[in-house]
Order: sequence, then C-alpha cells, then structure tokens
Amino acid sequence: MAGAGVLTAAGGLATPAISQRAAARALRLVPHADVANFDPIWSSAYIARNAGLLVWDMLYGMDANLEVQRQMVEAEDVSADGLVWTFRLRPGLKFHDGEPVRADDAVASINRWAAREPMGQMIKAIENELAALDDRTFRWVLKKPYPKMLLALGKIITPCCFVMPARIAATDPFKQISEHVGSGPMRFIKDEWTPGARAVFEKFADYVPRPPLPCRAARSIGWSCRCPTWCRRCDRTAMSRWIFRTLWATSAPCSSTTCFRPSTMCGRGGRFSWR
Repeated sequence: MAGAGVLTAAGGLATPAISQRAAARALRLVPHADVANFDPIWSSAYIARNAGLLVWDMLYGMDANLEVQRQMVEAEDVSADGLVWTFRLRPGLKFHDGEPVRADDAVASINRWAAREPMGQMIKAIENELAALDDRTFRWVLKKPYPKMLLALGKIITPCCFVMPARIAATDPFKQISEHVGSGPMRFIKDEWTPGARAVFEKFADYVPRPPLPCRAARSIGWSCRCPTWCRRCDRTAMSRWIFRTLWATSAPCSSTTCFRPSTMCGRGGRFSWR
C-alpha cells in the first residue's frame, strides 16, 4: 500500500514503454553488422546495401517475383538492333538536399557503379557512349547488344546501381564517399551518427514512390500489412520486402497492393534507427 501512496503522489501510473515508442514514431533495429560506412559502391557488404536502400533510389527494382520493374525510370526505349538504350526519368524526383534528380546524376552514378560491378564492367566493355540528352533523358549506346541491361540496373546483389548526385558520384569508386545524400525514402541524419553504436534515418517527405502495382505474390504467401491504407503506396525491391517481412508484418488483412518500405507507412512514417 505504501507503493500506492507513491503512485498517487506522483500523479498516477507512468506511461507504458510501448506507448512511448508509438508516440515517438521510431522503429529500432539491431542489424547483423555495424554501419561503419555505407558507401554501397565502395563496399560490397550487405549492411552497406541495406542502409543504401533507405537513402538512395535505383533506376529499376525487383518485384515480389524477382522481375525487373521501373523505379526511377518512367520509360525506356531500345532500338531494333539492341544497340541504343534511351531512358527517361520520372518527373518530380528530388534529392534530400532539395536538388532535382537529373539525367547527369544517373550517368555519373552508372559510371561509378560500373567500375566496381561485373555486369557493369561487361557493359562498359561494349560501350560506345553514355550521355545525358536533357535533364530527364540519357542514352546508352553499345557496340553490340546486351539483353540483360535492365537486370544489371535493377539487380539487388551488391553493388546495386544506386543513383547519387553527380558531385558525389564523381568520387573515385575505390574511395569512400563522405556525403550520404540520395533521393530514397529515408534521410541519413549524420549529426546523430555514432559509428559502431547508432545510425539514424528519418522519413524524406518529398520522396516520390513509383505508381502502385498489383502485388499478387504477397497475398499468395500470406504476408500482411500493418494497415490497409499502407498498402496503397507501393515501392518494392527485394531488400525492402525483407524489411517489411521482418519488422512490419502483422495479422491485419492485406489489400490489393502492398508496400515494402517503411517510408511509405501510410504517410505517417517517422524515424528508422539502427542500434
């Protein structure tokens, strides 16, 4: 009864820890390794790729059936002889620093990625030209066809073809980047980064997910979403699917499409913290 008097004097019971976490809108995860430096081109470590999927976006991604789908790309065109590939970016894409994503950024990012990635090196060996045509369009001209072009740009095996601002992508691919700015769903909060202990990512309000696609596979294997509204915004890659399956699956019924990135959490997403 003495304890009851203390509670009364204190003004009532303390707020349960679960409620505190919900109010903070923070998701905490202890990954398998330290996010010491997550340059996803310099490092082939999957922890770098996993963090990279939060910060950077890709030209193409893979759906639930591991089929390549457009992500940052609005449309592509390939010539009848398979030698000329023309890509057009979706409108409205923006980096975390407020700058628009331009074709020059995609070209510079592809060049840095290709220097370290076997499929990229194969394409570079038969390249005639890779150049931006305007702010949203770039063209890749080859000496002979490369039918696996879209697979190369959309694969999830490290290193992935992440799009960075051209100034960052100009970094020597054999040296680490010092700036982590992307156009992905989460912003990296560098001021709160403690290597070996804590990395914080915050929802990027201006992230533009691709238009939703039906997600038959998610329903067929029984995955479910945290709430039906969340399902209306779809942005799928296999890594994002892992984040969804591991951290967010609940018993709530799933609707016709499914999102796999925490950033699209019904527009309510907040912070994603790795400790």
